[in-house]
Amino acid sequence: MSSNCKIAKGISLFMLLLGIVAIASGIFMIVAAPGTANVTTVEDPVITTEVFGIIMVATGVLYFAAGITGALGANHPAKLGTFIVFATIVSFVNLFELALAISFDSSIWQNLLLAAVGFAGALFAARAKKEATAI
Repeated sequence: MSSNCKIAKGISLFMLLLGIVAIASGIFMIVAAPGTANVTTVEDPVITTEVFGIIMVATGVLYFAAGITGALGANHPAKLGTFIVFATIVSFVNLFELALAISFDSSIWQNLLLAAVGFAGALFAARAKKEATAI
């Protein structure tokens, strides 16, 4: 296994872990949404919490799918095309979320980090795929 494959596999396993954490957090948000009924800063806090939980679960599924395809594809680098697509989508989703965070004057470091992880994963997977097809 080349160094590019090892790095792509490490990044994909990190994305897999992020996916599991995001899915668990989203499910927790959905289940715990009724506990936010007393919040007065949002018009309908229960629905808001449920919607953000659903978005987090959807994002977690995307990360999980990227992690699975990358971990499996790193063993056969010629088949890393799906991971490259997923990692690119992850990068663009996080860049979009970064723009939203900036517009809401919110914390941006998480989205910068996740966009960089997705971009690095796509880059190293593309290098590994290129090496595998050149042989």
